[in-house]
Amino acid sequence: ERNARHHIDFALVLERQGRLQDATGRLQQALAIEPGSAEAHGTLGRVYGRSGDLASAALSFERALAIEPDNPGTRYNLGLALERQGRLDDALTHYEQARTLDPKSPEILNSISTTLYAMKRIDDALAAVDQALALIDQYRPKRAVLTDLNETLMLAWSVVRDQPEALAARLQQLGDKHSNDEYYKERDR
Repeated sequence: ERNARHHIDFALVLERQGRLQDATGRLQQALAIEPGSAEAHGTLGRVYGRSGDLASAALSFERALAIEPDNPGTRYNLGLALERQGRLDDALTHYEQARTLDPKSPEILNSISTTLYAMKRIDDALAAVDQALALIDQYRPKRAVLTDLNETLMLAWSVVRDQPEALAARLQQLGDKHSNDEYYKERDR
């Protein structure tokens, strides 16, 4: 009989190959050997999420957090699963807890802002975007984070139909600072 680590590692390879059902089986074998493995529960949650089973994903993330409550990645992933289920208040709670655990993550702030937009809390969403942009300026992450933030701002446009002038001014301000090629080249170094 192999150890749980072997099954988890094999499941990660299967997940990367898109063989989600096989990965699920391996993770279930790992949990049969080591039911207290937060990593196996968290990975299983991610695989369930990728396969579209959001309820099972959330349950797996909750089990992982019962074992390892201070894992910001698992808490963030639970927020993603809840958001995709339309449970915005619950998702926001987990994103904010993940932010407390990992305050330097612009990705977490981006998800907070997206959720706040969906909840029509526009001022709070823009404040989260501002915080994420400040982190980007400070930590020079990859272009993908900026792309996600730009998409979030575009989502805001569709949500804020009653305040288009204010949002247009904000988008222009951010666009002037963050949208030229030289900015991206400098950031990706």
